Amino acid sequence: MPAQLNLIADRPVFSGILIDSSGSMKPYANSVIEAHRMMLDMLRKSEKCGKGVLYVYQCLFAETPELLNAFYPLRPDGPGQDKVKVLDSTNYKPEGNTALYDAVIKMTEELTAQKNGAFRQGLSSAARIAVITDGEDTISQARPEHVQEAIRKLRSDEWLEASVVVGLKNERFDEARLVALKTSLGFSQHISLERSEQEVRRAFVLASRFLAGKA
Repeated sequence: MPAQLNLIADRPVFSGILIDSSGSMKPYANSVIEAHRMMLDMLRKSEKCGKGVLYVYQCLFAETPELLNAFYPLRPDGPGQDKVKVLDSTNYKPEGNTALYDAVIKMTEELTAQKNGAFRQGLSSAARIAVITDGEDTISQARPEHVQEAIRKLRSDEWLEASVVVGLKNERFDEARLVALKTSLGFSQHISLERSEQEVRRAFVLASRFLAGKA
């Protein structure tokens, strides 16, 4: 039994987060930057990170997906010691429309590569993904059915442990639209928050719990 438990505890987890950087997020840019650093600090304190088995992928999405970093191991000894990017005023500049579906497809391609690579090495691994957004997709080339199929494939064999969309509600993005977005993405969960500086910070805290395997 102890060996089995160690196998589970030491299992690599590939955690991906997509962060809305469309124009509607511009008033909250400073909160996003602050909250993103908090999220990474929380992830660095997680058991998975301490064991060296937490791999983090980050991508912004507006007009097109903008990769911050591919799946790199997160190190517990702080920023600058690994290749996981921290947001600041030079790399987080919200503008434009929302190509969320394209960003999800891009991430699922990376996740599939990681899943296949781990399988070839005989490793038992898992994935967890989160999206933080204040609106629906507006300009993606990918369609909802493409996203749903990609997510379904990742969920096969119970490899994708969690998929959550954290929605920052506003006058154009209410609860019903958030639920519809979760369905169109094929995600398993959604979290409903208001779009405010305080709730933006809370969104990243909640996302960190999913990415670290605590939710």
